[in-house]
Amino acid sequence: MQKNKSTAQSIITPEVYGVDAFCEAHSISRALFYQLLKSGKGPNIIKLGRRTLISKDAAAAWRSSLETERVA
Repeated sequence: MQKNKSTAQSIITPEVYGVDAFCEAHSISRALFYQLLKSGKGPNIIKLGRRTLISKDAAAAWRSSLETERVA
């Protein structure tokens, strides 16, 4: 029995995101992503050459930090 590729891919989460994939997964624009980084409120990033990557763990920690913030 052959698995449906699209179903299998939707279940697997990446170990690292590129900027575009991270933004798409979190429904934010690239502009907002870079604004968050500049303000110190973005996720931790990995620089590999010219690529900017965000690990799965950094993405989870960033989401968790958003949950604990309170808006005054």
